[in-house]
Amino acid sequence: MNRRPVSQSPAADTRFGQAGAANSFHKLTECELEVLRLIANGKNNQEITEILVITEKTVKSYITNILSKLHLSDCTQAAVYAWQAAIVRRRAARRASCALAALDVQTRPAL
Repeated sequence: MNRRPVSQSPAADTRFGQAGAANSFHKLTECELEVLRLIANGKNNQEITEILVITEKTVKSYITNILSKLHLSDCTQAAVYAWQAAIVRRRAARRASCALAALDVQTRPAL
């Protein structure tokens, strides 16, 4: 079975834009998405088992499903795909937006 290199995945292909990436990862279950997020954040199988409290066999099964559904060949490609498809985002950006939201709430006049 031929696998596309990550440079040819829908997330990396500008012809598909964000819609193509969104359509591909919508095939994933919630558990598979969570595993993909953890992979993209650099977690290995053992760390994923500890975080999600599941067996390593289950983690491997999820990874196999992710790679198959996204037409990728390894976890590195899956991590790149997750970042390009905005399935994960940088923590600093999230913290900054949370801090701004908190500041906005604090500065609003009381009704």
